[in-house]
Amino acid sequence: MIQLDSGEIRGVAGDVGQNEVTVLGFRFHACSPKEKARRRSTELWHRKHTFVHCSLSSPKTAQIGGAVYYNRPVPITRLIFDLDDTLYPANNGLWDELGQRINNFMIERVGIPPERVNETRRHYFQTYGTTLRGLMTNFPAMNPDDFLAYVHDVDLTPYLSPNPTLDAMLAALPQPKAIFTNANADHAHRVLACLGIARHFSAIVDIHAMNFDNKPLPGAYEALLNRIDAPAAECVLVEDSARNLRPAHELGMTTVLVGNGLDPDPAIHYRADTILEVGPIIETVISHQ
Repeated sequence: MIQLDSGEIRGVAGDVGQNEVTVLGFRFHACSPKEKARRRSTELWHRKHTFVHCSLSSPKTAQIGGAVYYNRPVPITRLIFDLDDTLYPANNGLWDELGQRINNFMIERVGIPPERVNETRRHYFQTYGTTLRGLMTNFPAMNPDDFLAYVHDVDLTPYLSPNPTLDAMLAALPQPKAIFTNANADHAHRVLACLGIARHFSAIVDIHAMNFDNKPLPGAYEALLNRIDAPAAECVLVEDSARNLRPAHELGMTTVLVGNGLDPDPAIHYRADTILEVGPIIETVISHQ
C-alpha cells in the first residue's frame, strides 16, 4: 500500500480520457489550478487517508520500481523488525506450538478451565494486546517470567533454519537494525541464531525492555525509541500486525506490513507479501529521500 501526498498526480489503470496521460499502463489526471488549491486545503486529510494498492509482483508496478514512493523530509537511520511471523513465514507451524503452550500454561499453571481458554485468550488479546498482559492483570500473583520460560521452551529447529537470502537482504541495508518483540530476549536470540541473521541486529527491545508494556501500548514504542536513540520519523517498522503498526504510524514512523491481506488500513505505508520483499521496498524508499 503506497501513500500519495495531496496534490500529486494519481495513477489508475484504464483507458485514456480528456486531460489524462498514460504512463506504463497507468492513467494520470492533470489538475487545474483551482483543483490544486482545493487539494492543498485538504492536504492533511489526504496525507492520512489517500492510498493506492501496489504489489512488487505486479508487472505494471515493477516497471516503476515495484510501487509508488514519496519523498521524505528526513533520512531513514534505523530499521526495526518484529520477530515472530515477520522474519519467518507465519504458516510454518511454530506459532501453533507456541499457542498450544500458552493454552497449557493457562490450564496447568493458572487454573483456567480448558473450555474457557480460547475465549479468555481472545478477550485478553482484544483488551490488553497479549495473553501475558491479560494474565498479569487478572492473576497478579503469576510470575511473567515463568510464563515466558514455559511458552518459549520449544525446539525451534523443526521450524527454522538458516536463510541465506534473508541474510543477504539484511546485509545490503546499511542502517542499524533492531528487533522489537513482545517475546523475551532469550527467545529472540534463539530465533535469530536459527535463521542465521543474528549479526545484523545491534539491539533487541523485548518485553522486559518495555517494562511489560507490550505492543501496541504506547509505552512499548517509547521504550523502543529510547533504546535505539532515534526520532520516530527516522525509523522504518516492519511488522506482521497492522494493529502494532498504528501507534508507530501516529508517531511518524514509516510502516511496512508483511503479509496479512489487503485491509485498507491508513497506518500502513507499504506492504510486502514476504519478508524478502522488504529489502527492495526500503532501498527504494531510501533512494527517494
